[in-house]
Amino acid sequence: MDSEFLTYYKEFADSFNRFKDAAAESKEEYEKDLVTQRFQFTFYAFLNVLKFLLKKNKVDCDYPSKCIEKAAHFGLLPVEQIYLDMLEDSYEIIKLKNQITEKLFQKIKVKYVIALGTFMEKMEKTYFTEKG
Repeated sequence: MDSEFLTYYKEFADSFNRFKDAAAESKEEYEKDLVTQRFQFTFYAFLNVLKFLLKKNKVDCDYPSKCIEKAAHFGLLPVEQIYLDMLEDSYEIIKLKNQITEKLFQKIKVKYVIALGTFMEKMEKTYFTEKG
């Protein structure tokens, strides 16, 4: 297994697990801020894994949206749109700063935890389990 991939993947997996736990337990405003920040860290770690896997397959992508589109085309992502929504919302978070809406927070807390978890499960099955 490529050590660079393992580094990117470990960063993503660690960040995702902290994001998932924070999302499940958040109730107070400061906890929601933590979940939002943890989402951004996790999403960018996810993008690093995608870029690495695409590069390994000799596919160039200069922009996150193109990386998501190409990753979906190559079967790395089950559904492209939710990951493009994540990208758009990550930009929205930067613009809003500390005025994150409840609707955006709920999308992050529920939909994005599920989508990133699905990606992580696919990576685990593809790269880290014994093939029968």
